[in-house]
Amino acid sequence: MVRVIPMPWGEAAATVVSHPGKPWLTLLHTLATDRSLWSGQVVELAQHFNLLLIDMRGHGDSAAAEPPYSIGGLSDDVVTIWDALEIPASSVAGLSIGGMIALSLAAEHPDRVNAMIAGGCRAQTSDQFRAMWSARRALLTEGGLSAVIDATIPTWFPPESLDANPALPKRVAEMIGKTSTAGYIGATQALEELDLSDRLPAISAPCLLLVGDKDGPHPGEMAKMKEQIAHSDLTTITGAGHLPNLDQPGQFMAAIMPFLIENGAGNGE
Repeated sequence: MVRVIPMPWGEAAATVVSHPGKPWLTLLHTLATDRSLWSGQVVELAQHFNLLLIDMRGHGDSAAAEPPYSIGGLSDDVVTIWDALEIPASSVAGLSIGGMIALSLAAEHPDRVNAMIAGGCRAQTSDQFRAMWSARRALLTEGGLSAVIDATIPTWFPPESLDANPALPKRVAEMIGKTSTAGYIGATQALEELDLSDRLPAISAPCLLLVGDKDGPHPGEMAKMKEQIAHSDLTTITGAGHLPNLDQPGQFMAAIMPFLIENGAGNGE
C-alpha cells in the first residue's frame, strides 16, 4: 500500500507492507535512488516483518524541501512518518546516506530502534568527500541529471557487475532520473556536513555494518565505525560495490536475514 504522509516541507511517499503481529522494519535508500531500490528484497523480508519503505525528501515520489538538508533533519523525517503511521519502534536498514540516517536514528532515538543495519557509509566527512560532492553539483548544473548518471554508475558498481547484469545500469539510471534537483543538492549538502563520530558510542541497539569489498574507501571507514559502536558486527560482501543488494543480492540477504530475525523483534511487535 502506498501512503502519502504530510510533512512540514510537503508530502512524503512511502510503501507499507503490513500483517498483524509482525515487527516493523524500515528501509532507507541511497542518495539519488528511491524506495524501489529494495524491490528485490521485499518478498523475503515481508515473510518476517511489516515493511516501511520511504522516499527521502526530494527523491522518488516525495516532495522536495528547499536545501540545505542535514542528516539530523532527514532522521527526524523518519520519526515523523513513524508517528503518523503509529509505529512505536522499528528495525532500520539503510545504504549509503540511508545508513547514515539509520545511525542517527539509533543514536538519537534508542527507544524507537530495535536493531539497525548500515551499509556502505561513513560517520564523518573529509576534505576529499566534500570536494566530490561539490564536483557532482557542478556536473548537475552543467549537464543535468544525465551527467550525474554517467558519473555515478561507474563508482557504484565494479565493471564485472555491470558486465554480468546489463539491465542494472538502466534500472539505476531510472531511479537517479527521478531525483529532483533540490533533493540532490540538499542531500549532498547534508553529506558534506556529516559528523556522527561523537554519537556512535551512544548506539545501544544491535548493529550490523555491511560493506562491499569493491566499495572504494568504505571498507576502511566502516572498520573504524565498528570500533566505536558497542554491539556491532562488520560483514564484507565479496565482489560488491556501493549497492550490494543489487549486485550481490544473494550474499546480501544471507548476511542480513539471520541478524534481523535474531534481533529485529525488540519492543515493536
